[in-house]
Amino acid sequence: MIGAFGFAVLALLSLSISLGSVFSAAPQGKGGEVVAKPTPKKTATPKRTSTPANRRRTGRGNTPATDPQHETITNRIGMEFVWVPPGSFMMGSENGGEKPVHQVAFVVNEQDAARARMETPNAETQLANARVDLKREMALLEQGVASRAEFDGAQTRYNLAKIKLDSLRTTTGEYGFYMGKYEVTQAQWRQVMGTTPSQHRDCANCPVELVSWEDAQQFLDKLNDANDAYRYRLPTEAEWEYACRAGTSDDEIAKLDLLAWYRKNSDGKTHPVGRLRPNAFGLYDMRGNVWEWCLDWYHENYNGAPTDGSVWLTGGIEHMRTIRGGSWYDGADQVRSTNRMYGSASYHGENIGFRVVAVARDR
Repeated sequence: MIGAFGFAVLALLSLSISLGSVFSAAPQGKGGEVVAKPTPKKTATPKRTSTPANRRRTGRGNTPATDPQHETITNRIGMEFVWVPPGSFMMGSENGGEKPVHQVAFVVNEQDAARARMETPNAETQLANARVDLKREMALLEQGVASRAEFDGAQTRYNLAKIKLDSLRTTTGEYGFYMGKYEVTQAQWRQVMGTTPSQHRDCANCPVELVSWEDAQQFLDKLNDANDAYRYRLPTEAEWEYACRAGTSDDEIAKLDLLAWYRKNSDGKTHPVGRLRPNAFGLYDMRGNVWEWCLDWYHENYNGAPTDGSVWLTGGIEHMRTIRGGSWYDGADQVRSTNRMYGSASYHGENIGFRVVAVARDR
């Protein structure tokens, strides 16, 4: 499936760059295959629904510690998050762009954490300014006053400001995080954004799709405007794979029909979240149903990848973002926990959605 880049991929990437952040090429794998079919008010602290005892338990190697009773929180709009405990794992596989296999340990040293704490206020200010500029340029573009190039410039500045703030990790030592128990649903999207973008409608509890990486950021901004006890963002690629594997070293292909909606069992559509079995962390639909956007720029392989779970923003293809997990449209090989694809930050696909990470705010 994953071969060397050909002239077709170069042509698509060139088209994506030339058309800007609104009209972009379809997300592709390393071999060029198309992933999708063409087509500040303060609120209550999110409620914990189980004991926080396992927050301090850590895993080793590919066997992170878990409790039968997973710690969860629920935010103001009813989104549930499951605690993913600290630990380490072997990331990647021996397949093409999934190499080299390398160990990732979720840890932040004191120097990096101190730097992040110092940089956070300025990063928050830069993002706020970038949001204002982006809204202004959008309005001017709709009025025929601003050019597409001016709008695209504002979008790029916003993207960079957002990913900069989301990359800052202020906790020292081993760290865990809360991951969305389910993919973001159409009902949750409508509640926050007031729109219904999905192709597969009439299913409020199905995952939202036809949303780009940039659209996901707008959703996350609105969640963060509530200023509750957590900051919401997309997972890094390492966080996503660690949460998907949940301590396993294989993909349990024999149990795939029980774990994932994919080409064999999906009947050509998305399905309500949480209908199949969860993984060992208590997360549903990590594989199949819809692809999920990650925070990172896309890289062809893992040469030079971070080993601490952080977002990868050096090298790579800056206007492309990583997507993981496979979808209802894909075969079994595409819904492996190690499989990697990518799409331009503005691309909308009817089999691409996202899942949210919640990180405790510093008070």
